[in-house]
Amino acid sequence: MEGRYNDIPTPDVHCIRLASEFSSFGDLMDTFCDECRRQQITEAARTHAMDHHTYAHHAETVSAILTEGRAA
Repeated sequence: MEGRYNDIPTPDVHCIRLASEFSSFGDLMDTFCDECRRQQITEAARTHAMDHHTYAHHAETVSAILTEGRAA
């Protein structure tokens, strides 16, 4: 469904966009049935998640926040 989802996935790059009133359902199915395009979206989403959204990344962010708090 359309939405911001913390601005993490980019529609049509990391996920297939579906309009809230389902008006884009035909386009969604066309994209989903296109194996090459589906693979591109899947790989882009996986790469983005592994590059930016692992527990290690989140732990580093928390550690940096806590370290900055001690320095102040």
